[in-house]
Amino acid sequence: PSAEAILDFRLTAEMQDRASELLERNRADQLTPTEATELDEYVYINDLVSLLKARALANIHTRS
Repeated sequence: PSAEAILDFRLTAEMQDRASELLERNRADQLTPTEATELDEYVYINDLVSLLKARALANIHTRS
């Protein structure tokens, strides 16, 4: 994908809602082990996307 496409990437509304739900359950200390694993996956995805977006932004700035 292009740098612009990476910068435009967003989770679907359903994924955002699920991540929010998991975060709320985590704050209330009510996560099941399966939900904890799912939340860890969302955190990993967020970290990876953030890294990709930072690199894409740097790429755009070097092209300008």
